Parts: sequence; structure tokens; C-alpha cells
Amino acid sequence: MPRGTAANQALNYPGEEVVRVPSFGGGPPPPPSPEPPVSNARVGMVMLIGAETMLFTGLIGAYVMFRFGSVAWPSAHLYLPVGITWVNTFVATA
Repeated sequence: MPRGTAANQALNYPGEEVVRVPSFGGGPPPPPSPEPPVSNARVGMVMLIGAETMLFTGLIGAYVMFRFGSVAWPSAHLYLPVGITWVNTFVATA
């Protein structure tokens, strides 16, 4: 008895036809699609918008945590002197 014959006979029911199905790699290749389903520009733009959204959400979340976690906001030593700030602004733009 050739190898595999018993297994093949066990799977074939009497009185039914044996249907051969092409295996992987058989048959003609599928026709090439004219363009990808989603363009690379769209994927890149969605990724950029998603990254920017996560960045600013994290920054706003950090601000909220620091703001409400502090006893006094903002502390007095963080204020800039207005006169010197204006002078530095005009010197830097000139």
C-alpha cells in the first residue's frame, strides 16, 4: 500500500467526488491594485496629528497636576520685573 493511501481513503466518503482545491502558490496571481487602500500621506498626517495630540495632552495634564498640587500658585519668586522684561524684549528684536 503506498504511503498516505489509507489516510486519503479515510477522508473520502463513498459515493462522493473528490474536489481538488489549489494550494498556496497555485493559480494565477491576483491583479495588482491601482493604489494602496490608504495613501502614505494620509497615514503620515494622522500619525502627526496623533503625536501632537498626545504631546499637548501630556503638557496640559502636567500643568493641571502641578497647578492643583501646589499650595500657592504661582509662587512669588516666579514673577518677572516688567520694566526689565520690556527692555530685554526690545533689545532682542533690534
